Amino acid sequence: MLKELSQKGLLNLMYILNVIVRLEYWSESLKQAQSLMLPKQGKTPIDVTSYRPISLLPTISKLLEKFIL
Repeated sequence: MLKELSQKGLLNLMYILNVIVRLEYWSESLKQAQSLMLPKQGKTPIDVTSYRPISLLPTISKLLEKFIL
């Protein structure tokens, strides 16, 4: 999605990321992850250990983290 942004969209995103860094304020929506449970192959779906939990963070949050690091 980010690769398909226009030049103007990328510039606006850069302004937003710069403001976040300058103000040192991360909104709650950038901190919240979505948790998904993926079933493992060959396991019974009734057992709790048959699932692999993963957390999906917002793409913009991950991008900002890479810039800071």
